[in-house]
Amino acid sequence: MLAIRTLHMLAVGVCLFLIAKYWDFVLATVRGVEALMKRPFFDVDEIMAEIRMHTAHHRNDSQPYHLPLELLHGLICRWLCVQLRKVTGAGAGGR
Repeated sequence: MLAIRTLHMLAVGVCLFLIAKYWDFVLATVRGVEALMKRPFFDVDEIMAEIRMHTAHHRNDSQPYHLPLELLHGLICRWLCVQLRKVTGAGAGGR
């Protein structure tokens, strides 16, 4: 009977240890997200410049250039970046 109670207490101890490690992980994750949210990491102009550079690189390849499709992709990406900035509070939604 003593062995069963000892094993039970060991199992409870292991569960409490795992719960403590889980909460340490959650705390580290929340602190990391908080640090990311404090700095402006949704720079719309930099993202758009990167997209333009990427599309120019692909335009120089043997693929045909489709202005309406690339323009549509650019507008969608810009709209998404603006929405992300609004949600995170990183800007007024514009430039």
